[in-house]
Amino acid sequence: MKTVYIALGSNLNTPVGQLKSALKAIEHLPDTQLTAVSAFYLSKPLG
Repeated sequence: MKTVYIALGSNLNTPVGQLKSALKAIEHLPDTQLTAVSAFYLSKPLG
């Protein structure tokens, strides 16, 4: 099994909800195992 690292981000609507949905979608990919998730970090938008 290969190891990959994926960075996710969201700044629209409900960012935490969108990240949780993305993680669920990743978990359902065939031949994929989600082994760790870092804490979510909330910051003010730039620009």
